[in-house]
Amino acid sequence: MTFAEKLNTYMREYNCTPRRLVALSGVSGATISRYRAGTREPAADSVILENLAAGLFRAAEESDRASLSAEQIKHALQLVLHDAGGIYDTNSLRVNLDMLIQKLHLNTRELAAFIGLDPSKLFRIRWGQSRPANIGAFCTGIGSYVFSKLGDDAAIDSLSDILGCTPSELNSEESVIRRITGLLMGNAYSPRAYAESFLRALDKFDIDDYVSALDGSSCCFSCDAEKAFIAALENTPPDSTAIICTDLYSDGTEENRMMNSLEYIIAALVSKGVTIKLVLNADNPMDEILPGLRTLMPVFMSGKVSAYYLKGRRDGIYRYRLISLDHAALCSEAVTGHYDTAMTRVALTGQQASLYRQRAEQILEFASPLIEIIDSNEKRMALVASGAAIPGKRVGVLSTPPFYTMNSALIDRIMERNGICGETADRIKQYLHAERSRVKRITRSSEYVCCFPDIPRESYDEKPVFLSLSGLFYDREILCTYDEYAEHVRLTQKFEKQYTNFRCIPEKNSPFRNIQIFMHTGHGVMLSKNKTPAIHLFINHSKLRQAFENILSLYGESI
Repeated sequence: MTFAEKLNTYMREYNCTPRRLVALSGVSGATISRYRAGTREPAADSVILENLAAGLFRAAEESDRASLSAEQIKHALQLVLHDAGGIYDTNSLRVNLDMLIQKLHLNTRELAAFIGLDPSKLFRIRWGQSRPANIGAFCTGIGSYVFSKLGDDAAIDSLSDILGCTPSELNSEESVIRRITGLLMGNAYSPRAYAESFLRALDKFDIDDYVSALDGSSCCFSCDAEKAFIAALENTPPDSTAIICTDLYSDGTEENRMMNSLEYIIAALVSKGVTIKLVLNADNPMDEILPGLRTLMPVFMSGKVSAYYLKGRRDGIYRYRLISLDHAALCSEAVTGHYDTAMTRVALTGQQASLYRQRAEQILEFASPLIEIIDSNEKRMALVASGAAIPGKRVGVLSTPPFYTMNSALIDRIMERNGICGETADRIKQYLHAERSRVKRITRSSEYVCCFPDIPRESYDEKPVFLSLSGLFYDREILCTYDEYAEHVRLTQKFEKQYTNFRCIPEKNSPFRNIQIFMHTGHGVMLSKNKTPAIHLFINHSKLRQAFENILSLYGESI
């Protein structure tokens, strides 16, 4: 029997619904859904497992079926867990191990010796190039080492910030090991891991590949209502507006099928030129927001969408989807984990479609802007101008050295070698001077820090640098030779010496090739895609903004 089967057996035996287990255990609905579906498991010694057992015991008491104690339920659940070396989130391990090392200033050689690893093996695990032979022993060793370094209040405060607990909860080695194990294995909430996963997907996304792969035959439409609605899409005029209201969530189970069909419907509307107003329930925890955003990435990349969100947290039990066109509507409702009993209705008559349209417009009235799509230079310049006078630290994670630190002689050589001349060359040089002037104005009163890839000559041919002209929405790749890249780095260092508030940090482990991240502290975050397509996403939603602000500290400790 698996953990998922055992958990579901107890819930049926004790007549405990998912909603009731959330209330009795304090474990989130999303987490319980993953456990019931078998996509995740808690650690054997985790607080989450203990709370689940306690919640099941309370449910047994309520139903007068308490033949086992909470400890016995916990032990029974532990017996069906996979081996400790099996299930864990490899991305969480890599990202959160690096975070622990950086934030706590851990000596990696000393740490490797403490846990019995060669330093090169620890290095490879830290950067995702290798896996621990025994994840349980690895996490226990890391936890014990970290506990041995908690010599003062500052270290304890730093660790409590990372683990999201109070300093008093770190008063024993067992507690520290348990919490660090949860963090490294992905059982603990880590906004940085989710944010980086989203950014990596954005970095690799190519809308041309996506459009060419669009095929309704590969999408599973499981009911006649969905099939009828898909047929009705053919009659949707390009100058119309669609309103789509949905929970923003995807956990890899049957609900993922619902997300896939939604993705196909949205893509079909975008390809027809339909304007979309997308209303998302995106005020939940980051581990629920970002997977859904990743699934719907093509929507944001199209530049055809206005994205909104509903404030106020939902309990994760009820899921919905409403797609309203001028002449048709599709409405689906389900209880989390019970998608086999989902109800889906289609409206193809004027009166029925009108009623659903009215409902969608009423939902839209309660929504607030989520992500602003910047798909033209005019919009970008207006946004940049609106924030220019607002004080605050600026931070950037770049895919190249900053474009504005080049001089005219270097940019002329690069453009001449790439065959760029005339009006295009003039436009690029104007952009260079405008960006340089903007950064100079900012650094008069505010700090500006950025990092860029530090690429050695021997690996440059594998990872060459292209000029970043996303601000111009210029899609053509302009390749730089290694000598041009090296000169650009020298010019950046010279620029840094000229302006006191400007710092630029070479970063050997920068993972992004096609995106750049710009953060104006407390004001907003802009994610800029260099190509396929060149587009900017401006984020002012507080939770999303904070997640991306936090992740910037991964790239260069001084940031």
